[in-house]
Amino acid sequence: MFKSRWIIAIAFGLAATLGQAQQHPENPEGEPGQYEQPAQSLPIPVPVELVEDDTATEARQRHEEEARQREIEDLIAQQGMNAATQAMNAATQDMRNYAFYSTIFVFFGTLAVGFTLYLMVQANRAAMSAVASERAWIGRGSLESGQVNNLVTDDGIENGYVFSVGVRNFGRSPAIGVATFCDHLVSETEPGEIAFTPNFSGDDSSTVVPPGEGVANRIILGQKDTELLHSRTHALYIFYACKYLDVFTGVERNTRFSIKATYFCEEHTKDGVRQQSFEYSTFGENRMS
Repeated sequence: MFKSRWIIAIAFGLAATLGQAQQHPENPEGEPGQYEQPAQSLPIPVPVELVEDDTATEARQRHEEEARQREIEDLIAQQGMNAATQAMNAATQDMRNYAFYSTIFVFFGTLAVGFTLYLMVQANRAAMSAVASERAWIGRGSLESGQVNNLVTDDGIENGYVFSVGVRNFGRSPAIGVATFCDHLVSETEPGEIAFTPNFSGDDSSTVVPPGEGVANRIILGQKDTELLHSRTHALYIFYACKYLDVFTGVERNTRFSIKATYFCEEHTKDGVRQQSFEYSTFGENRMS
């Protein structure tokens, strides 16, 4: 093999020498040592055959195989990255959809909670209204008057008046722990509110007033107060107070009113009995709670 390579090398050298001799012909004018430079000189194509040994061939093939294997691995890695990118994009889209739907659900959930709270408030109001409509309400009841004869007083036996002043339960449930206070004054001028100071001392507050029922207090006037009323220069001022408990809540309630009674005239009934007539009006503090 080495001999053939040497022979080929020698042949290449002879061919190159002959080529150079042809490129430098003699000057046609006979001037020695001068050659005409050709316009363009092209090298003579010579076929070349590269001969390599087996070790170089194996090394080249191994490098080519490794390069091809690296290209395959790079392609696989790129495909994996592409698949991972697509998966991340799909996950991002799913998360966006989930966030969108979650926002919608939260919005409607908030509306539902708000509507539930609204219904609870309405239910509480309805319950309070029901309790208010079903609770006990004590207000001013009947007011009656009559003439009394042979009334025993500190001044002896006299004729006078008796007034019955009461309260009534206008509610739908019993009033418990009912306590009342009643006071009166015969005066020329209307008294101030300072004269109306309820005193419930000595009352055990154990009275129960069912719905539609009531309690009454009596005011008895002697002969002297009766004559003052008949003169129409004086009037009877009645102060009344009542406290009780609401059976539903146990809250203490209060009712107060003030009445002015003025003598009007004397009337005769069909049976011929004389009956005194009074006009009634309110003054001062009048309230219910």
